[in-house]
Amino acid sequence: MEWVRRWKARGLEVLRCQDSERWSLDASDFTLGGLKLETNQFVTRRLVILYFKTTAGKALIRVLPADALPAGQHRLLRQLLIAR
Repeated sequence: MEWVRRWKARGLEVLRCQDSERWSLDASDFTLGGLKLETNQFVTRRLVILYFKTTAGKALIRVLPADALPAGQHRLLRQLLIAR
């Protein structure tokens, strides 16, 4: 289960929405700017899966369960993604 070890070692990440299309991801050991939100996202009441493209064209996926954010922020994120 190498992927579990890498996932746990990743640490805290902060995802920021710069505008409706551009996002950035800050972590302890890297920063990715200019992430472009893909057209299709997976959104349920308890789970949001975000699909991004980096400036280099690589796919980046982030999973946000409901307990990853305050309830109001998770709800606003879901509304933003559904309205796109």
